[in-house]
Amino acid sequence: IKAPIEELTKELNLSEIGRYYLSLATEQAKRLSTVVTQLMDFQKVDIRKEQLALRMVDIVGFIENHLLMYESFAKGQHIDLLFNSDQECYQTAIDETMMDKVIDNLISNAIKYSHPNSRVQINLTCDPESWTLEIQDNGIGISNMAQRHLFREF
Repeated sequence: IKAPIEELTKELNLSEIGRYYLSLATEQAKRLSTVVTQLMDFQKVDIRKEQLALRMVDIVGFIENHLLMYESFAKGQHIDLLFNSDQECYQTAIDETMMDKVIDNLISNAIKYSHPNSRVQINLTCDPESWTLEIQDNGIGISNMAQRHLFREF
């Protein structure tokens, strides 16, 4: 997947919109590679050997970058992605790999299970000592029975 995308980036005659979609494809190919690596690392998680790798990150920018990857998916479903943060920038310590999994899962499920012509609202609230990410959709929801089984594995 990566090789043809890299070849396309060398093409001079692409339109501006073509370059935009090509940059999205490049980012999504990187994400796919990361997901494959994560799947291969599941064994480490199963035997509890994976350690947190905390790093200072601007969580606002981190979330905005994730949202860029989902814009075309949301548009294809006729869903508006709306992001609101009470801070322009907020430095916090996170494990980017773990947070990638959480945020991608929440956003993709919110879009996937929302009704067409609706919206997914992402709110980030930052306090001096903590931050909260809230993702709301107008989707089908999760049955009470399914909710009881959500974290059984963990």
